[in-house]
Amino acid sequence: MREFLVKIFIYLFYGSLCYKKIVTPQFTKLSEWFDPYTYWSKKNIVTLASELESSGNVLDVGSGGQWARSIFEKEGHKYLGCDIEESVSPDKQDFFVDGALIPLPKNSQDLVISNSVLEHIDTPELAVSEANRVLKKGGHLYCQTNFLYQEHGNPSDYYRFTLSGLQALMIRHNFSIVDAAKIGNFSTFIIDNVASYLVGKMSIILTYFFSLSFVRRFVFLPLLMITIVVNNLISSISLILFLSIKVLGLIGVSKNLYYPGVYILCRKM
Repeated sequence: MREFLVKIFIYLFYGSLCYKKIVTPQFTKLSEWFDPYTYWSKKNIVTLASELESSGNVLDVGSGGQWARSIFEKEGHKYLGCDIEESVSPDKQDFFVDGALIPLPKNSQDLVISNSVLEHIDTPELAVSEANRVLKKGGHLYCQTNFLYQEHGNPSDYYRFTLSGLQALMIRHNFSIVDAAKIGNFSTFIIDNVASYLVGKMSIILTYFFSLSFVRRFVFLPLLMITIVVNNLISSISLILFLSIKVLGLIGVSKNLYYPGVYILCRKM
């Protein structure tokens, strides 16, 4: 109940920091500005599902809640989702994996997806090698992972990848590069990290508030509301500032050195 109340308060009174859920509907073009990582993940998966030959075998490694399942099955593909037993949705998995090893025969899959997973594997070389093993010749691997992003669990966090580093990793394991790109830029990097930090802090404050007795809540309520209003005002001003920088940044061309993530599509040679 306490967690539910915390979420309600954040969504109702902390809206400007929850831009991913409120300001921009998920997976729309506008969300590319605010949440490019999710935008490109969805866009690329939809494209792969539509372009894959009919009745293709698709393996989603680290599938979590399996939002991609319906997209591939709608196109008539055979979808398999796997994850570790500690997954957020263990009941949805077709099978579990132990580390980077995939318990499937070689040359059995047409497409392997690794979406926000590679950074959580302590042996990324083995993970890419396993993807190559289970893919048919000419099959594709789609990988999306982090570069400049906060440390996070699920259950552990090990690595970060630049675009050139991810490309080199794939080439070492007998893949040719079909498409690869940086996701986001400096402004989206700043917005994402500032929002994540402030929302995280606010969650801690609200969790503490709802753990108090009713009398203490009544005493601390004015202070809580002042904190919410001030922080929300600061976050809104910051958001406007960063968006202005982003718009002005479109005027000139410069190297994109600060980006939240990368994606790559490669083919097994």
